[in-house]
Amino acid sequence: GNNFYNHELLCISGYKYDDCNGGIEGWEITLSGDASAVTYTDETGFYQFCDLEAGSYTVTETVESGWYATSPTSIPVTLDCSDATGNNFYNHEYLCISGYKTNDCDGSAISDVTINLLDDTPEIIATTMTDEYGFYEFCNLMPGDYTLEEVVPAGWVEISAPGPITLNCAD
Repeated sequence: GNNFYNHELLCISGYKYDDCNGGIEGWEITLSGDASAVTYTDETGFYQFCDLEAGSYTVTETVESGWYATSPTSIPVTLDCSDATGNNFYNHEYLCISGYKTNDCDGSAISDVTINLLDDTPEIIATTMTDEYGFYEFCNLMPGDYTLEEVVPAGWVEISAPGPITLNCAD
């Protein structure tokens, strides 16, 4: 009959990871459900919400521009008698492929040349033109295998071309 029952306040925590480089600092994580709050990841990618009562919650990451999620962006969490750790988010930065179109004899830039980007099927997924410096670039790419091809201008012959390109963690 005359008993008192208490419940310790609890925490929900986890990390925000870059698939290539570990923890990501300064990213927004939102708590919703039986309580709501916003926090930001520290220099190791760690976040936590504490002083929570037992109940049902959701933690949600805000995916920054130039990145995409490789895991769910919202995680349901039920707090009962212990802290809920390991509620991690994984992300990957979009990547770029770039290069130059140059004259094989003198190294000068060749502008206004069409460069096609092909995926691994191989289908053309993007097209661009070289600028006045012979530079071209394809961005917002996910990791994977790609091939480049040029539309050789009239009066020119292709001497060399890049081989297959595999994007993992760097442009």
